[in-house]
Amino acid sequence: MKKPGDGDGGGGRGGSGGGGPGRPGNARAPSKITPGRAAYICAGLAALSFFIHMAILFLVEPLRVLPLDKFSAYAVSSIPLCFGVIFALSVLYNFIRIEARSASHFVALMAAFIFGSLSLQGLAGFILYAVRHSQDL
Repeated sequence: MKKPGDGDGGGGRGGSGGGGPGRPGNARAPSKITPGRAAYICAGLAALSFFIHMAILFLVEPLRVLPLDKFSAYAVSSIPLCFGVIFALSVLYNFIRIEARSASHFVALMAAFIFGSLSLQGLAGFILYAVRHSQDL
């Protein structure tokens, strides 16, 4: 059992500075995500969200694994498309914030542009289908 005066510096919970962990080796520095790394991550997430959209549509129509009608399938698969557009816009924002751009940053921007535009086209297609579907009712 540790006594109150045994080498803790008398500063409260964590030592002489108080409030921190007991040993300085335990504390991890918070990882700061650079704009370049954020651009890579968001470009990957934009591509992933488009592929999730395609997977949902593939599971509904040719495989018939998900028992959804056509309108519900389009509505459910448009959710990842919304995220894809958001991720593509965040790649553009992070690309602007990068100070020293390299060729790989331009590749990430092009990938985000491609998958972001595909996501926008998919959202536009869903909106047009929903409008036509509502007029048929």
